[in-house]
Amino acid sequence: MKRLALAGLILLFAACAHNVTIPPAGNDAAPTILINAFIVQQPSGYSGDVEPGKENVGTTTSVGVTEGARVMFSGSAKNPGGVQQFSVTVKQADKVLSQVTATGAPDSSGNVPDQLSIVGSNGAGGPGSQSIEVTMSAPVIVTATAANFHAMSQTITITYNPVPSSVIIGGGGGGPGGGGPTTASLFLTVDHLLGPFQTQTFPPDFCRATLTWTVTPLTLTGTTGLTTPFKNTVMANPAPSATYDAPSGLYTAHCPYGQMVGNLRTGTWNAAVSADGAGGSWQAQCQVTASPGMNVRRFLWGQPGCQ
Repeated sequence: MKRLALAGLILLFAACAHNVTIPPAGNDAAPTILINAFIVQQPSGYSGDVEPGKENVGTTTSVGVTEGARVMFSGSAKNPGGVQQFSVTVKQADKVLSQVTATGAPDSSGNVPDQLSIVGSNGAGGPGSQSIEVTMSAPVIVTATAANFHAMSQTITITYNPVPSSVIIGGGGGGPGGGGPTTASLFLTVDHLLGPFQTQTFPPDFCRATLTWTVTPLTLTGTTGLTTPFKNTVMANPAPSATYDAPSGLYTAHCPYGQMVGNLRTGTWNAAVSADGAGGSWQAQCQVTASPGMNVRRFLWGQPGCQ
């Protein structure tokens, strides 16, 4: 199944690429980048989830992935004026797990590819059919760089952080974290913004915090799934990401946290989080109308509710 999925990606990306004429530098731009994270499905049990809405990202950001999940990465770089080089580096625990570079060259007519894709490695630094997979036992840093034929380039860094998951068995069903489509799952996230800073390099324990996640039933409408309150206290130390503000020349640090709860009965729940970390203590809550399948709610540290 995994080989079929990888072959499908190769065919899909190949079908999307075209040869184009290199424009003058004044009419060209750096390529846009898209990095994809797919959960590798396991033969049995819960395989995991990528933070909803962040399965495919094209900017520097952080993404939550359920802890222990096996993730397959791929990516592409596009530009109407052509892409000369696209490279992807995957690191975990300061170790480079994969480094792949794809290159584009003019054909006999002088035209160049408008897209370069990486769906796997050849084991020697180039694109190939060996899938790029990582187990989410620690934060994973994916750095992607793409350049056009005028040496205009863009680099993005995506930080994938393990998120605790709690799939409660019982209650007669399961959501994305538990099986069938009749129950609900909640993917809760917190983004803690700190700064501004003159650097994008932070100490190892910069984001360390203690968080307590609570999910309490209010009015339930379903007939299967968990109906009792859920509570989990964790010591989290995710890897931060940083966004750059060009006018000021300063960086904002993002400390991301998350919790996934599966196999909930559909209906209205109260989702709450209390945290103690850099910048002090904070707590927030909001009501969630949980529909069958995955439901996501995002908290911003310092704000009272969620989105």
